[in-house]
Amino acid sequence: MAIPPAPPRAVQCLQTALALRRLLQAVARGPRPDPLWCYERWLDAEADVGARSTFFIFPERVRQPHFSDCHYGYRDRIRFRQRRCRVGDFLRALARDRWEIGVHPSWNATLDAEELRGQKQSVEQAIEQPVVSVRHHWLHFDIRSTPRLQAATGLRFDSTLGFNDNVGFRFGTCRPWQLRDPQTNQPIGVLEIPLIAQDTALLNPMKGLRLDIPTARSYLEQLIEAVRRVAGVFTVSFHPDVIHPTRCPGWFDLYCDLLRELRQRKAWFATVAELGTYWLQHYPSAS
Repeated sequence: MAIPPAPPRAVQCLQTALALRRLLQAVARGPRPDPLWCYERWLDAEADVGARSTFFIFPERVRQPHFSDCHYGYRDRIRFRQRRCRVGDFLRALARDRWEIGVHPSWNATLDAEELRGQKQSVEQAIEQPVVSVRHHWLHFDIRSTPRLQAATGLRFDSTLGFNDNVGFRFGTCRPWQLRDPQTNQPIGVLEIPLIAQDTALLNPMKGLRLDIPTARSYLEQLIEAVRRVAGVFTVSFHPDVIHPTRCPGWFDLYCDLLRELRQRKAWFATVAELGTYWLQHYPSAS
């Protein structure tokens, strides 16, 4: 089947892996502001360029815990926009303001349909909206079974298939595609929106590429140009602790620079679900 004309500009798809374990260890319990809770900066940076990212939220309840899982409750008290509120209130505010909320399943949910379904429902109950997008914790994914579990639980868009310790096109493409049943080779109803770059893979000094900020910026610019040439999707994931200026110096500045660079290139900013819906409508061959 012929591919319809490509959109005139490369698409920018934003992820935010909202793993709040470290952030909520320092939740403000008095009048002093919490230096780790500064999501206003994140939202303002995206709003300034007309962007909305997908916040992938870890579930409140995990039936089969793993040592790498995140730990926080939706009733935990935080401060947001100069007000005291709960994490659940913050998540609902994000959803109301058109940031997408997806599920960030625990390690063991990757291989357990009941666990995955319960975790998706946990996030849906918190935000009072359906959840259709998923990015698995630590990119833990089994191509033989995870897509079937996602489809069975009503998830439509996955953005897990990328690198933890590298950047680029893990499956050789920056264009979304339908995940298939490996036994029948038939589409299962989940569109993969490949992950192209993560902050930790670029900048973590202990693992991955271990780049400095200027070199990481150069890598990202080369990836953007490669995606632009084929009218593909540039999907980037940054983690929320980068907002804190002393925890990850320069990381959030790099993210803000990246947003401005993409705006200059007239990229279309989209959440995972927005991009997935667009792709299925305009590229029937991906269905």
